Amino acid sequence: LVQSDDGATIVRVQSFADEPTRVAISFDRNLARAVSSTFLGDERGDLEFDGGTVYLPLERFEAAAAKVIALPSEMTRSEG
Repeated sequence: LVQSDDGATIVRVQSFADEPTRVAISFDRNLARAVSSTFLGDERGDLEFDGGTVYLPLERFEAAAAKVIALPSEMTRSEG
């Protein structure tokens, strides 16, 4: 995990699977935006997300990054 200059969080992942897969990464708050990015944070395209979980498709043995922006803390997911 890396914090970018614009306040977003960049998650870097590496697939060791021998076939394409989809990774679900969950956060403790709802997301406002999620994009595929370079490791340095340059945006590449929108990613699917639902609440506090982003879904990152990975090709076999691919290294990838997701850049996420959370909603303000008063809008966090309720615990239950």
